[in-house]
Amino acid sequence: ATITDPKEIGLLLNMLENHIGSDEVNAALTIAPHVFLRPGELTGLLWSEVDFHTRLIRINAERMKMKKVHLVPMSNQVLTTLKNLSQIDTGSDYVFPTPRNKNASITTNALLVAIRSLGIDKFTFTTHGFRLMASTRLNELGYRADIIELQLAHTKPNTLRVAYNHEDNLEERRTMMQEWSDYLEKLKDTTPSLSLSSATTSGETMEQYRKSKRKTF
Repeated sequence: ATITDPKEIGLLLNMLENHIGSDEVNAALTIAPHVFLRPGELTGLLWSEVDFHTRLIRINAERMKMKKVHLVPMSNQVLTTLKNLSQIDTGSDYVFPTPRNKNASITTNALLVAIRSLGIDKFTFTTHGFRLMASTRLNELGYRADIIELQLAHTKPNTLRVAYNHEDNLEERRTMMQEWSDYLEKLKDTTPSLSLSSATTSGETMEQYRKSKRKTF
C-alpha cells in the first residue's frame, strides 16, 4: 500500500517529521522517501557505504536483492541528514544502530511500528510504500522509465541491457534524485499545518482523515 496524491504525500512527510522516536529511527524515516531503497537495505546501511565526497551511497552487492552494487546519489536533503547523523558518536559501523546495541542496526519492523504509531494503517501505507510512491509519481511527472527502474534497482539480466553497470546514467539519476527531493520538500512545506494537527491530535487514522478531507484532495 502506498500514497501517491501530492497533498497526501505532503501530509505523510509532515507526520513522519513530527514522529517522536530515537534519532536513528527518525533519521531513517526522514531519508526513506528520498533514496528508493528496500526497507532492509535502508535499515542495514553502513557508514562504509556512504561517501560524502562523491555524494553517493554505494550499497554492497551482497546486501542487494539483485546481488549487484547499487549507487544512490545523495540529494542535498539526504546529504544534510546523514552528515548531521554522523556527528553523533555511536561507535557503530551502522548508520542506524539500535540504541541498545551498536553492533546491530534498527529493524524494518522499527520503521513499521513508527509508521503505525502515527495512525497510518496497513491498508494506507507500508514501509515498501516509499518505493512505489516514488515510482508512481516520477513516472507521472514524466521522468524516463528506464532511469527510474535503474534507481529502484529493478534491473534484471537481459532486461535493459546484457551487462548492468551500476554507474549507468549516473548524472541523469543525480538530477532526478535532487529534483525528487526538492519536489518532496515543496509538498511538505505547502501542506497546511492544520491538516497535520487534525489528523494526529484527534486520534484519527490517516484513512479516516483522507475520507473526511476527500473534497480537498
